[in-house]
Amino acid sequence: SAPSLIQQKTTQINVLSATCQNTILSGFTSSALGAAYTYPSTTIDQMNLNASVSASLLSTASPSAVYPFTAMGLSNVWALRDHTAAQIQQVGSDAYTFVLTQRQKLVTLTAQVNAATTASQIAAVTW
Repeated sequence: SAPSLIQQKTTQINVLSATCQNTILSGFTSSALGAAYTYPSTTIDQMNLNASVSASLLSTASPSAVYPFTAMGLSNVWALRDHTAAQIQQVGSDAYTFVLTQRQKLVTLTAQVNAATTASQIAAVTW
């Protein structure tokens, strides 16, 4: 027999959740260095970025300190690039905005799935 609407909704929400997570982990763009650079955003990258931002905010941080972080420029080369405190904080802010935007999209799409009353409406809700 065909899956129930509840089962179809659960499946679609699981697909949307996985897509959201994959999107978050796929990297984001920041212009903190003066041009658009791509930054990695795996779970470990996010933890490292949080640590770098935190270090840049400490009262003991030297004003001239640099915070190396991996980024890919227009040349498509990943490299450890020095960031000032303000730059790494901007990257952190951009990362937060990127992740929050994906999470908000997931909430919106999940609500659409939950409001659907037919299998075709459920299937129409895609990332």
